Amino acid sequence: MFKSINLGEERSWRRNVVRVERELEMESIREYVDDSLSSKSMSSGDGKSRNEENEENNEIQRVEMDFNANVKSSAPKIHDSEVNMQGFIRKDGDSRRECDNVVEKRMKLDGSSSINHSIRETDFESKLYSFVPKQYISKRDAKQSNKSAQTVLLNRIESHGFTGEKNETKLNQQKSILEPPKGTRKRSEMEVLSGKVPRTCIRTLKGHSKAVSTVSFFPEYGHLLMSTSLDGSIRVWNAEMEKSRRSSQCLRVFCDDIDVNVKRNNVAIRDGRFSPDGRVIGTAGYNGIVNIWDVESGQKLNRIVAAKSGRSANCVRFVSNGSESGNEMLVGCEDRRIVQFDLRLKQQENDAFDGCSDAVLVYESHQGSVNSVVFIDEGRKFVSSSEDRSLRVWEYGIPVVIKYIAEPEMYSMPITALHPNGKVMCCQSMNNEVVSYGIRESDRFRKNVKKCFRGHLVAGYACGLSFSPDGSILASADSIGRTFLWDWKTTKLLNCIPSHDKVCIDVDWHPTIPNLLATCSWDATIKLWQ
Repeated sequence: MFKSINLGEERSWRRNVVRVERELEMESIREYVDDSLSSKSMSSGDGKSRNEENEENNEIQRVEMDFNANVKSSAPKIHDSEVNMQGFIRKDGDSRRECDNVVEKRMKLDGSSSINHSIRETDFESKLYSFVPKQYISKRDAKQSNKSAQTVLLNRIESHGFTGEKNETKLNQQKSILEPPKGTRKRSEMEVLSGKVPRTCIRTLKGHSKAVSTVSFFPEYGHLLMSTSLDGSIRVWNAEMEKSRRSSQCLRVFCDDIDVNVKRNNVAIRDGRFSPDGRVIGTAGYNGIVNIWDVESGQKLNRIVAAKSGRSANCVRFVSNGSESGNEMLVGCEDRRIVQFDLRLKQQENDAFDGCSDAVLVYESHQGSVNSVVFIDEGRKFVSSSEDRSLRVWEYGIPVVIKYIAEPEMYSMPITALHPNGKVMCCQSMNNEVVSYGIRESDRFRKNVKKCFRGHLVAGYACGLSFSPDGSILASADSIGRTFLWDWKTTKLLNCIPSHDKVCIDVDWHPTIPNLLATCSWDATIKLWQ
């Protein structure tokens, strides 16, 4: 297999090759005619008369006309689909042989049966280097000598990756999807981002056959968008804002079944998250299995049994603290437990920790299904919420509760989100409110009554929350397909977007573009708002 270069550049190059070869052929013919005529005049021993000079000029013009006519009729046609330059050289060689026959018939002045078309290497190099792009010129070709123009050109084409084995290395050196576009900066390297209110849908991504459960941008850069669905598939989309063919393109599809369009017993996915470096994706399924996928290759790296038989894994979160960043994760399960895994260890299914496969640690204290887990204090602690209408604070690596939060007026809070400043945590309450808690030591995890956001309907649904990059806007999904945007300081409603026809289940802000928001719904669509 071979890889073509820019077709426009290639066509211009090939036309120039034909032009240069024609010029060099004509030069060789003129030199031959001059030599033959001069030898004839020398043999006569007398000066040329006007009639003889006219005959010479007519003979040269006649040869040139015949040569140009044959080249024009037999020259290879250049098509867009042609990229095999070696075949082009063979065609051009055929046209040259036909021209040789015409010239030999016309020029039998000295009884010669063939014409020498050898071209000096210096002449060919000087003309070829004038129009061939520099990236296709090999320095070692300039050192070659005593070769015909066709041999030199053929060697040059083969050495520049149009055909042959050298092109395979170029295919292996294609850009990775993990690499962000040129000029893109990390979120930590950018200035203070001012949040703006999204109002217009700029893209609609379709591909899932069932309801979409979660949506998440690539960490730090946001050039990729990951979505999980109840059809059992994970899709990675191109989220670049440039107007190109790759925009809104599905780059990867992860699924246990090869054909995701065929209705099979695919296990629905409850939650999915990128690792801190974005190289792997962790997904939690309703069968209690956590799968680890490689984003670049699309291969399944690991299969972890997190929950007991018949119970689901509700959420998965990667640790982002020091050397354990991306290598360890927490899984909240329906069997009232939070299980800690180390991806660096080889997972083997055994009876340790009651059905889990090589769990490093198990946090047990909740009296109901664990719905969400969020890391605080730079990954040294985490907060878990459960169906038992309580919040529990844990020290990471120590399975002992250090703070227990439960009030009679509290409702179940299946979704939690951390503010970008790291000082406040918001929870989606089932009484159609978003409540906030101060997580600093001075706040003692007390509820902030002033930071309460109302107006949306989420009772009975685990609708997602997300903060803008600067934390000035809070976005929430809604059970009737709307997206609510509140001002963080004043708690005023900024905008209510009728985003989907069915339940809008999750939202996520772009990490570097302050006015770009992604939403997903049970109508199997994903939308980008700006």
